[in-house]
Amino acid sequence: MNSPVGRPPVAADLIFLDRVNFSTVSQAVISCLNTNNINFNDIWAFVTDSASYMKKAYNTILHGLFPNASHVTCLAHLLQLVLEVFPDKFEELNRMCALVKRVFCQSPKRRLELRAFMMQQGLSPLMPVFAVQTRWGSWKKAVQCLEENIDILQGFIPTLPPTSKAVRDLGVLLEGNGKLLKVQASFIVEHSTDILATLTKLEETSTPTAASIFSQLEDLSMLFDYGRTADAEDWRPKTREQLKELNEDKRYTCSELFKQAMAECSTKLQAVIERHPCTELFKVLPIFDPAKVSGLKPDIKDYVQVIPALRNVSTEEWHRYIRMDKSDAVKPKVKLSSVTQTDGSYPAVLMCSAYEFYPQHIKVSWLRDGEVMTSDVTSVMEMADGDWYYQIHSELAYVPKPGEKISCMVEHASSTQPIITNWDPSLPESERNKIIIGVVVLVLGIIIAAAGLIYYRMKLTEVYLNLTIAIRTLISVLTPAQRRRLGEKKRFSVAPAPEPTPVSYPTPEPTPVSAPTPEPAPVSAPTPEPAPVSAPAPEPTPVLAPASDPAPVLAPAPELSLESASALSLLQCWVQLLSPVHCRFQLLSPLLSLFNPSSSVRSPFQCLSLDQNMVKS
Repeated sequence: MNSPVGRPPVAADLIFLDRVNFSTVSQAVISCLNTNNINFNDIWAFVTDSASYMKKAYNTILHGLFPNASHVTCLAHLLQLVLEVFPDKFEELNRMCALVKRVFCQSPKRRLELRAFMMQQGLSPLMPVFAVQTRWGSWKKAVQCLEENIDILQGFIPTLPPTSKAVRDLGVLLEGNGKLLKVQASFIVEHSTDILATLTKLEETSTPTAASIFSQLEDLSMLFDYGRTADAEDWRPKTREQLKELNEDKRYTCSELFKQAMAECSTKLQAVIERHPCTELFKVLPIFDPAKVSGLKPDIKDYVQVIPALRNVSTEEWHRYIRMDKSDAVKPKVKLSSVTQTDGSYPAVLMCSAYEFYPQHIKVSWLRDGEVMTSDVTSVMEMADGDWYYQIHSELAYVPKPGEKISCMVEHASSTQPIITNWDPSLPESERNKIIIGVVVLVLGIIIAAAGLIYYRMKLTEVYLNLTIAIRTLISVLTPAQRRRLGEKKRFSVAPAPEPTPVSYPTPEPTPVSAPTPEPAPVSAPTPEPAPVSAPAPEPTPVLAPASDPAPVLAPAPELSLESASALSLLQCWVQLLSPVHCRFQLLSPLLSLFNPSSSVRSPFQCLSLDQNMVKS
């Protein structure tokens, strides 16, 4: 009889049986309970080993007397039976353990010699560990000792006199298969640690293990199932490294042996879980673990069949216990998406995901035209989001049919009605996202192209404006003769451009230059007739003929101002850069030749280096 947690168990009675069978065992149990005045309804568990007479005693007699009890056979003993797979599969390693025990167990002298040999090697003396059949885990401990000291044994055994057959056999075994045996020992040590840890926990009396035992069994089952198909690179680190030291044939042989051992362990463990009389009880015992109550089912009837004592618990009390208050429940966010899209010849896959809900218990179902689908449905267990909420994902593989209606139905405590989400097969969400992204990129491209075109047109308009101002400035300083010459040159152009509109700048009139007029010769006044004197008469003064009109002389080209010179330099640049662009620029070359017939057009680099003030002018 057990006492409360934290205290050692109490022995209610000790009974010696002359004969051991189901009848004598049942009588001893009933006698013990009657002696200690224990009510049969207060018995929750009848714990025994897996002997057949113990099972028969409960099934035929005690089960009817203990209505609230369950028969719990020793799980630690059953797990020890699973461990027996390793000595059966690794025969050479098991033989080496037996030979080491025969060589050293009954010979204190050899143990002393081994101790002295290890001290000579500078090692700490360590005695071999021997396997004992009635001690759980002792064989694994013996294998671990050999794995750590097999190199020492390979050096020590040849120093012993070969007087014993066990010494000779052990020497031959270590010499031929020492490295292979070490790899096998490493595999057993690494891959039996989990099941031995479970055994150790089951043997403890100070820690309750019932609420967590089923999850531990599931973890062991997953470990052994993984070993069924593992490769040489999938084993645990020490085993993987030592396998690399073997040649290819031995590495393959060892890996196949390891997989066979894991497969047999998996088969035995599944048999233990399925045949154990308390498997269903182990599944529901987490209801007594406070850390797992939030994931329990809201209906207590799901547990009463396994634990009859719960029938006296009310629904309100059960909901308070599992913390399923309506005010705390959070409604799930349901999303229906397509994992793969096919043409209908192969099954399509839909995924129904529920996020951020509380409490943990939830039910996800698939409907086809309103009817629940049970085949080809896979669900993932509820997973914690890390923020006290949960999520679940369910997949449906089906063959699409025209006109059918596929829905996902989610039932949760946060909603009085099922949450039904219908699947829209028109276009997958991923395809819609791609189309939206493409449209956005196209619109952005059009906007960028339009902005670039507008900017280009604005800059080109500015160039035309500056060039027109420069042309008008130069034309305004031309003389009428230069304008006539410009008009003659324009008549020979291939595609004459219209004359620019005259600006309102005042055109300076050329100053007329007159020819020098010769001064007239002075005309002498008539001389009065002298008195008759005998003196000679004076010679007559010659009269100059009037000068003819001088030939007209053209005025020289006017001097250019700073603004006109700047405009002229600017035009020399535009002749080279822009004259091919538009026909109006064909006016530029004859216009420039009027000012400087020998001028050459500047290079683009010289044009780009013009001062901004010149460009503005």
